[in-house]
Amino acid sequence: MNKATIYYYDIGDYLNREEKLEIISTINLSAKLACTMQEQ
Repeated sequence: MNKATIYYYDIGDYLNREEKLEIISTINLSAKLACTMQEQ
């Protein structure tokens, strides 16, 4: 069984929907880049 790593990032309640989605998109892109770099 492989272990998984869970990352938590608190974006707060004070942002509107668009701001929260922008942060999530940025985090998701960063995670994809990190995975791509590890594979090389």
